[in-house]
Amino acid sequence: MTPKDKQDYWSLSMKVAEKYSHPEDTDINESLVWALEADDETDRKIAVRELIALNDLYAASRIYWLVINGSEHARLAAVEVLAALCKDMMTLHYLVNVSLNDKSAAVRYAATEALEIFDIPRLCNS
Repeated sequence: MTPKDKQDYWSLSMKVAEKYSHPEDTDINESLVWALEADDETDRKIAVRELIALNDLYAASRIYWLVINGSEHARLAAVEVLAALCKDMMTLHYLVNVSLNDKSAAVRYAATEALEIFDIPRLCNS
């Protein structure tokens, strides 16, 4: 990636964060978590990449809520972020819960795939 590409990517990330920001947001992560609910798939993908790149565990607490309560596309995006960002017991708990109980087969499948980071992919297949 060239320096210009990096600058363009950062500019695009900032535009997404600004687009979904709320007055009470205290940092860019909060705006990016809101963007996981976006109808626009490109905005969601940018938010996922940026949340993973920022690697801020503070954002994880909001993502835990979203992975249970968000729209289907937001839950899918949240699973992707959690799988990349967190490899702890709380994330394991949420991913197992989603893989067993989510109303969407696509979200259950994504959570089951994400559990491979914990080396227990068969947990949800038993």
